[in-house]
Amino acid sequence: VAEPVESAIPKSRNETILVVEDDPRVRRLTVTRLEDLGYETLAAENGPVALQLLRSNKKIDLVLSDVVMPCGMNGFEVADQALAINPALKILLATGYASGGAATVGAAQNRHPLLRKPYSLRDLAKALRDLLE
Repeated sequence: VAEPVESAIPKSRNETILVVEDDPRVRRLTVTRLEDLGYETLAAENGPVALQLLRSNKKIDLVLSDVVMPCGMNGFEVADQALAINPALKILLATGYASGGAATVGAAQNRHPLLRKPYSLRDLAKALRDLLE
């Protein structure tokens, strides 16, 4: 008997994820997808707001950040500063840029998994579980 596709998508184990995404539509969609997977979510429209949330909320388990953002802070910088605030944090970066341009700045020294946009719910769920296990 084939298993329903839904059961193959790994769900949250009560973790909290901070979504850092400057595009309001993408941010809302990402938060909705994460909540559908059972995650608690917080959202920030840029790096400085994300870091403020990290300083005031100690129960964030993972930061899911876009790589290319305004306010002079890209996802690599958000990741580095987030880890300075909480070294136990897990980081997942997302980018719509294949290669070249701003997304490669920092990519050479990037130590974090990179999810290519657009990604499926299954790819997102699997990447999160791989990091949080």
